[in-house]
Amino acid sequence: MTILRDPNSGQGAGIDGNNRLHVRSTSETAVLAAAQDGTAYNINTGLITGLTGTGDHSILYFKNDESPSNGESSIIIDAIALWVGTRGATVTDDPIWTILKNPDGGDIISDATAASIVSNSNFGVNTSLSTTTLAYKGKNGGTITSTDGEHALIAGTGRIYAPLSIVLSRGGSVGIKVDINTSGSASAYAALVLRRLDGKSQL
Repeated sequence: MTILRDPNSGQGAGIDGNNRLHVRSTSETAVLAAAQDGTAYNINTGLITGLTGTGDHSILYFKNDESPSNGESSIIIDAIALWVGTRGATVTDDPIWTILKNPDGGDIISDATAASIVSNSNFGVNTSLSTTTLAYKGKNGGTITSTDGEHALIAGTGRIYAPLSIVLSRGGSVGIKVDINTSGSASAYAALVLRRLDGKSQL
């Protein structure tokens, strides 16, 4: 068996006669690795109350303006969590969520309210996103538009956890709006599970 060694650490891996690589290893998800490194974040609008009618309501706007770290400034959105509560309202259909690519208009931007939660997923570090990276929450009857159009439609009741693997380069943004499909008042929130891309490992 041939042993290939790292010249710095002296550690190595073996290649057998069938060209198979032999290693002793452990594995972890990219999300967990980012959380351990202090580069994973939870963005949450907080509870948005008083949504009425069957039209769209702006819910969340997020824009990446991170400076490069190890030559990389991209953000990966690994999942989106969505919830509508319609207790006491008359439901006409399932809520319809729309994910927008690079939203560039609407009062969620022009009349901005900061998202309630922008939290590092590692409670032992104080690393934060740049102050110019934007996370806004919407409101009843609020608007959000995009000339780049829609990325996904998601329908359902209760809490929805959607793994969507979205890459936001610096300057890129994502938006969320919802049609609650009720004839009464409802509450909603949206959250992003995201991480900074590691320029050294590209994970």
